[in-house]
Amino acid sequence: MLPKSLKKLVLRKELGLVTEVIQAINPDLCVQDAEGKYLLGNNASGHQSTSTPYKSAITIEGEETIGWVVGNDKASVAARLLSRLASRELEKRTITQDLLSKYKEITLLFKISESIVEIMDIDEIAQLVLDEAQQLVHSSEGSLLLLRETTQTLEPIATCRSQREKTAFGQQSKITVNPTQRTAVRLGEGIIGQIAATRRGEIVNHVISDDRYQPETDQQCNTLICIPLKVKDQLIGAITLHRLLPRPYRSEDFKRLTTLAAYAASIISMLTNERQLKESRQNELIYELSSQIRDSLELSQTLETTVHRIRSALSTDRCFFLWHRPDHSEHFDIVSEAKDPALKSITGTHKLEEVDQDFLQQIHTHTIIKVYDIGQLDYAPLQAFLQHYNCEALLALPMRTRAGHIGLLCCSSSCARNWKSEETKLLQAVSNQLIIAIDQAELYEHSRLAAQLAEEKAQALEVAMGDLRTMQSQLIRTEKMSSIGRMVAGVAHEINNPVTFIHGNLSHLENGILDMLDVLDCYRRTYPQATEELETLAQEVDIGFLQDDLPKLLSSMSTGTNRIKEIVLSLRNFSRLDQADKKPVNLHEGLESTLLLLNHRFNTDRPISIIKKYGELPEVECYAKQINQVFMSLLSNALDAFDNENNNDTSHYNVPTITITTAEDTGYAVIVVTDNGPGIPEDVRPYIFDPFFTTKEIGEGAGLGLSMSYQIVVNEHKGTLDCHTKVGKGSQFIVKLPRLPQRDRQATPPYEKSDSNTTSSGHSVIENAMHA
Repeated sequence: MLPKSLKKLVLRKELGLVTEVIQAINPDLCVQDAEGKYLLGNNASGHQSTSTPYKSAITIEGEETIGWVVGNDKASVAARLLSRLASRELEKRTITQDLLSKYKEITLLFKISESIVEIMDIDEIAQLVLDEAQQLVHSSEGSLLLLRETTQTLEPIATCRSQREKTAFGQQSKITVNPTQRTAVRLGEGIIGQIAATRRGEIVNHVISDDRYQPETDQQCNTLICIPLKVKDQLIGAITLHRLLPRPYRSEDFKRLTTLAAYAASIISMLTNERQLKESRQNELIYELSSQIRDSLELSQTLETTVHRIRSALSTDRCFFLWHRPDHSEHFDIVSEAKDPALKSITGTHKLEEVDQDFLQQIHTHTIIKVYDIGQLDYAPLQAFLQHYNCEALLALPMRTRAGHIGLLCCSSSCARNWKSEETKLLQAVSNQLIIAIDQAELYEHSRLAAQLAEEKAQALEVAMGDLRTMQSQLIRTEKMSSIGRMVAGVAHEINNPVTFIHGNLSHLENGILDMLDVLDCYRRTYPQATEELETLAQEVDIGFLQDDLPKLLSSMSTGTNRIKEIVLSLRNFSRLDQADKKPVNLHEGLESTLLLLNHRFNTDRPISIIKKYGELPEVECYAKQINQVFMSLLSNALDAFDNENNNDTSHYNVPTITITTAEDTGYAVIVVTDNGPGIPEDVRPYIFDPFFTTKEIGEGAGLGLSMSYQIVVNEHKGTLDCHTKVGKGSQFIVKLPRLPQRDRQATPPYEKSDSNTTSSGHSVIENAMHA
């Protein structure tokens, strides 16, 4: 507040001049102050004039009276002159005071601007502004609060308190004072909350008596000044200052704090936007890393992405990731790097000659390593190593994975650098994501190896199970065939002995009977006259018939024993117990033996025609018993096709017929079994060679015939077994067996019992059979 005393404005500075002017106008004139005290004139010594015929007011700008001129009618002239002088003097002082205030404001703002350039941190800037505001308006305490829009609360980010005024206040007052405002203030509640909500600053010189006062939110103080922080009428916070002594704030304090608040609001808003932008970029970086983790579990790719993104976000010369080997503490493996193209690469395995225990302790305790100037580093080997690669400042964050591996995410600069807190926070946030990525990559690698091992074991188990099933099938088949073979061999042996005995004795019996008939005939010629008893006996036994019939009966019995011998021989040939190893085999003999055993199924109420088209076949080195089993299975299936009661409609063929065709074809012996039965449906065709698959009723078939035949031909003999079928047209099974090498084989002529349908051209027969 500028002084408005007449004595201070005019008389003290211009006393001689004013005295001369009054003497010139009228020596009897006197000058009084606003309270009537004589300052100049004849009565200035203190003697009061008893009469004051004239009294003119001395005013400032024609309004406020600061004194009087007392005397005659010339008093008004002197009063106007002094009023003019006082107004001009007050104007000069006001201008001077305004300029001084502006100078202080500019000096303060310049000081803050210089600090902002160096700091660029919201919390530090807020504290600096608040400290300057406290000094500017001489306050005891203060807070700078920022608005959190999500909760609509003003939260303090900086506080201050004057120890001197606190002590003085404590000596003069018994009021209990709350600590400086450190809790959040809800917008619209209490004095500060309501002032901030109106967005207009205010001075409250009697806080406790104010109607808006709330003890739980407002300070217990005497005076308060609150200036909202606004940017284009948008509230971002508030500055509050308190005085504990009963000393009110003035309008000059309000003006200065308002100017400072406006400047601080723009700076804080700018820094807030910049922080939000940085946080957005950091969140974007973290999101990208998280996406990278989801998209790729390859650790090398994740590390490459991380170092490149961090180098770009922090604008560093180099960013790299290294592994530290606890078992070899002097070894460091740098596996990923992003750098300025002008710098040489640092990747690879490096070994430090000496190991600093303090440095290792920082790594193992996951302490952030900040080196602003490598030249001041005490660890000489590390200093020399980093300077070799133009690293003059280092920021490193150690991390430990789930598997116990220790890694370091590092940033370096080619010149000394003061690493900021937000850069450290970014590195920490990224390292947290990176640890997750590394753990996931390690888990993925372990699971991949485990899955690969499990898959290999599963494949081995599947192969073993397949081999086991094959061996089981082979054992069953072998045991079954061995049992059948032993049974057949035993039965054949048991039948063969009496049949051989009978057949051998039939010739002797025939000779004896013929001799007896010759003797009888000789008796009849020698003794033509027979007795009555002989005649009667001859008539009863019909000697003539016996003489004609006995030779025929003996011939018939001989034929029967020969047939029995053929059947026994076929059984022995089919079982082949004497051929356990691969031997050259005449396949026609096997076919004939099989047909002989199935002969009873051809001669039924509905005869089935068999057509044999045997060509020249080479001897085939094979297991005769197994090949005979294949023939039995194929022919039995062909007969079953005709025996199926659901296929009694024979309109699509004249006579049920099975055709057996053999020939040699490009190094293979080919056997084709064709029937004109109903054929195999398309939905069944892909499964006919599967084990235990059958279309027969339960108890009529096990579904192993074609499966075993396929294994015998393909797996055991390296041949092929194919099927061609068409519904309503019949089925055709083609067996190809590799023949013997040229030097080992002999041409086998067509089988002796081939009928007239046998052809001489094997190739044409096979082609005709396949395209029938």
